[in-house]
Amino acid sequence: MEPSGWQYPKQHVKENLKEKEQSYKAKITDVYRTIQVGDAVMPYHASLPCVLPMSAKSEIRCNIVSSQYQQQLINQYSVVYLDRGFSHGVQRGNLFDIVKTHVVPDPVNKNLLVIKETILPEIPIGMLLILESGQDTSTGIVLSAKENIPIGAFVKALSWEDKPEIFLELPSCPME
Repeated sequence: MEPSGWQYPKQHVKENLKEKEQSYKAKITDVYRTIQVGDAVMPYHASLPCVLPMSAKSEIRCNIVSSQYQQQLINQYSVVYLDRGFSHGVQRGNLFDIVKTHVVPDPVNKNLLVIKETILPEIPIGMLLILESGQDTSTGIVLSAKENIPIGAFVKALSWEDKPEIFLELPSCPME
């Protein structure tokens, strides 16, 4: 059986010219969207476009802190950034459930002067795949979304012993 995974297009700056005090001066050779003077650029790091899903080795919980192009509402196939990275156990290929949490007033609270809260079970609203993992942050792509996902959404890593059935539907990754 061939390995299966997701393929995604890479958009990048092709040629870095000079590193200067934690910033880069670059020559833009290809443009895939509108850019402006002063936009930040990141150094290009080559990686394979096919990502093989892998089980998380530990329980990881974090938040979506931003999205590509600073979108406020995130949908399927949006690129997102998480506030945890390799030093927290996040690895390329990890899958995360995107969940909605609810905290409501405790219905059995008889004391009106003390506010008590009840935490309801998490509701899964999507799934994301980690494309790249840096030291303290990571980049992922939303594979599925049942509703719009806000910045700050809570995510938790998935782990498994037997591959989930969703992997049976994936195209195979080309072997190089």
